[in-house]
Amino acid sequence: MNPQVLQYFSPYPTKLLEDESAPMSGICVEVNNFCRSKFAEKPECATFYADLLNKPDGCYRCPFGLSACRFSAVGVPLAITCVIPLPRDAKNRNPDEDAKLKSQPTSGVERTSIEKAIASFATLGDTYASLEEQALRKLPHALHEIRKLNAIIKTESEALTHTTSLTECVTIHRASEFMSTQFDLLDLLINESIVELPVKKKVQLDALVHKCVKIFEIRADQNKTGLQFTDREAVWVTCCDKTLPIIVTILLDNAIRYSPEKTTVRVHVRREGPKANLVVENTGEMKLSPDRMYKKNERGITNIEGTGFGLYFAQKIAHQHGGELRCSTPKGRVVFTFSLPAKD
Repeated sequence: MNPQVLQYFSPYPTKLLEDESAPMSGICVEVNNFCRSKFAEKPECATFYADLLNKPDGCYRCPFGLSACRFSAVGVPLAITCVIPLPRDAKNRNPDEDAKLKSQPTSGVERTSIEKAIASFATLGDTYASLEEQALRKLPHALHEIRKLNAIIKTESEALTHTTSLTECVTIHRASEFMSTQFDLLDLLINESIVELPVKKKVQLDALVHKCVKIFEIRADQNKTGLQFTDREAVWVTCCDKTLPIIVTILLDNAIRYSPEKTTVRVHVRREGPKANLVVENTGEMKLSPDRMYKKNERGITNIEGTGFGLYFAQKIAHQHGGELRCSTPKGRVVFTFSLPAKD
């Protein structure tokens, strides 16, 4: 499940301890202005939460006199934070805490209420997991019906592009092709064993990438981002034709999604010795560390829509093809390189 779902239902401010984003306001209590400003300005806050990730469950006082109550729900480490538990610990009271409670009275929260909120996270996680299981049982049929409708749209719009000069027909055809790429990714979400299919079909990698780039031009236009296939070398590879297009679309979608407006995503396909390399690079910054980049549900930027599954599946597909997926971060750029054996 997406860890942020847990936060959406919290009555008090919460912080995902594996995420660099700021604490999120709760339904009943918002993040106070003091904590909001300190988190943005002071490295002590980031250090405090990083240390909290490796500590046992319990309440810990931050460097500025407020508290964070660490716990885990469905395997996700969180903290109810920016609060002062009441009644206070008379033995460990300090002037900072007194001052914060006076200036931020809404931060005072009954300890019993915090305990009940933490207990409710476990129930919420179990309920959400049950709903996900039910949805996954029903999704294949719904996806099949949507695919059939999209196939009709794609066939009709393609036929119309050959008989009319309407640009709308081309746009609709491209949009339906883009939808097909998303259905392929949904198939993988439903049935992860797809990445275990045999690798036996010979394809021209640069031609496949060129087709994907043309499909994603509509996505780039929506994001006000340029998309260029700047270096194309003919190179053949042996692949699983079900999954190879998915890794291409994941890398293109990520690059476009996280690029600032009026920047350009550049794509290259080259042969270097025995390897075929697909390179996708964009302007931006990689927010995830290498040890978290390819995990499920990991997202570097929480205010941009995404599933947190893309790079996880991309690495799986790279390994399926006997290749590797690497990320480098030259100044102001994010560069993903997918290398796999070239075919003579």
